[in-house]
Amino acid sequence: MNPSACNRQGWKTYIIQDKDMLEKVLKNQNGNRGFGQEFDKLLLVVGDLRCFNRDREVFQVYIDGGMYAMRVLDSLYYEKIASVPLSASLTKEQEENVRRLLKIDPAEVLIMFIGIGNYPDECQTTKSERKPADYTIV
Repeated sequence: MNPSACNRQGWKTYIIQDKDMLEKVLKNQNGNRGFGQEFDKLLLVVGDLRCFNRDREVFQVYIDGGMYAMRVLDSLYYEKIASVPLSASLTKEQEENVRRLLKIDPAEVLIMFIGIGNYPDECQTTKSERKPADYTIV
């Protein structure tokens, strides 16, 4: 069960498995250069604006969609399916291309892409120093 505002579950996942379609969609995503061709499938998590009150829940679709995407990533990890989260911060033209290719409903907003595939026999990763947590106690 994934948490959501009032249990509305305003999200959806597109699963792109056709290699030609996957390649076309990835051409519109800005962060997969050099490894996107390794994806077996591509997921696109979207949120449905119709599930939220537009007057006071302006960002709730992104919060709920992000929490759902985290659960999808955790589930893939648990099942030992390699995955990488990819931004859906697209230009207007890129978003229009993706919407046209996947026939996305106008009420759905793009939350994030997730590339999935298989782990290589040997895995090399970059190392990023972790920043300390920053808390404000009032």
